[in-house]
Amino acid sequence: MKSHIDDTVDAIITSETKGMITSWNTGAVTIYASTEDAVTGKFLSIVPPFLIVEEKNFVCQTVIIIKNG
Repeated sequence: MKSHIDDTVDAIITSETKGMITSWNTGAVTIYASTEDAVTGKFLSIVPPFLIVEEKNFVCQTVIIIKNG
């Protein structure tokens, strides 16, 4: 799976629920001109805060569904 993510030309960026970057593919390196090492652990300020809240809510709901079966 990681090789598919790295091979795409699209920027694929993952973050934890507080908006800190956890991964950054080669597409993101090309588009944003920053290496994964340079951005990992930094706040993802290019994503509007309301999207981070929506993602956090989605992840929490998914975890609840998985736990409850």
